[in-house]
Order: sequence, then structure tokens, then C-alpha cells
Amino acid sequence: MDLRAYSMEKLIEMRRALDDQLNADHEAGSGDPDSLNELLQRRRAIDDEIAARHGADPRNTEHQLRDAARKWGYALSEMLTGILSPEERRAQHPRYQHPFDPNLDWSGVGPKPDWVLQWEASGHSVEELRIRR
Repeated sequence: MDLRAYSMEKLIEMRRALDDQLNADHEAGSGDPDSLNELLQRRRAIDDEIAARHGADPRNTEHQLRDAARKWGYALSEMLTGILSPEERRAQHPRYQHPFDPNLDWSGVGPKPDWVLQWEASGHSVEELRIRR
């Protein structure tokens, strides 16, 4: 699949859909390893394309990312969480963490991520997700 044909907004949408599918498979405890590897390879390819475009035209990319984030009701930093290195993510000081997947966290700023909404819908409190330091 040639990702250069897609708009930045479509790439971000594709990445979010892959993340949602990965999270759903993880939460369900399902998914065969080959399927998981394929999803992760697609996600890496999309991340590489986004990074390449950012390197080619950082100002235009930033505007496109901000527009996509605004359209979907997210903060730009939330949209980029999967692209940032673990060190950069820690600098955002997450306050809440997924109970089963430590890679999923939330600073408490901006809209609640899907995994937090699902947690609350299952009858749990967001305070149960608070990171104790």
C-alpha cells in the first residue's frame, strides 16, 4: 500500500483505527500473533510516512495535525502520543494509566481517551486509574 497517496488527515485516521483494533484485541485477549505483527507493521509504516512528511514540510504538517485533532475533539499532544518516544511521553506527566496496558496513559487534560470512557462505562471510577507516586 502506497501511503503517499493519502492525506495527512486520512493517515491519522488510519493510525487511530489501527490503535483501536490493537486495543480491542488486547482487551479481548484475542488475535493471532501474525495478525498482531501485521497491524504493528502497518502502524509503523503510517508513523514513518507521517514523520517523513513532517521532515519535508514541518509547518504544513503541524497545521494539518492541529486541524485533525480539533475535528476529532482531541488535544494535539494526545494525537501524537503514539509517535513520541517514551522519554517525551513521560515528560507529559500522565496522571492515569490503563490497568492492563502500561503503554496507555492519560494526563487528565483534554478529552478522555476511549479506554478511559470504556473503563467508566463498565462501572469503574477514573480515580481507580490514577497513578500513585
